[in-house]
Amino acid sequence: MTVLVWIALPVLISVSSALIALFLMQHRLEVHLARERRSLAEARAALEAQKSAVEELGRLRLLEAKALIAEAAQKQRAEPQPLQRETPAVKREEAAADATEDLGALAQALSVFRGVAPETHAHAAVAPRRRES
Repeated sequence: MTVLVWIALPVLISVSSALIALFLMQHRLEVHLARERRSLAEARAALEAQKSAVEELGRLRLLEAKALIAEAAQKQRAEPQPLQRETPAVKREEAAADATEDLGALAQALSVFRGVAPETHAHAAVAPRRRES
């Protein structure tokens, strides 16, 4: 009988150790799974908040565009029609003035020397360099 106890005791201890290890691992897995579910829920909530913010921004932009269109239509209706006819010479002068303004704005936009007065360009290129001693 003692021999049987000495054979059964290590088997019983190893089985109980395996069960304890199984329960501990299961508990760790459940804790990890709960953390993952919580982080997934937070990510979904953040995504839903962003989605609603983007939809709201889209609605606001649509309303703003509609308001601008309505305002432009109102201005179109409110502007009185000119009573006198313009001569072709006056139209040509206005077109030439508009073209020169557009060219000046284009030249300023494409200029490398933005913010520098146009008179400074010529002086900067001509001014001699001084030698440092």
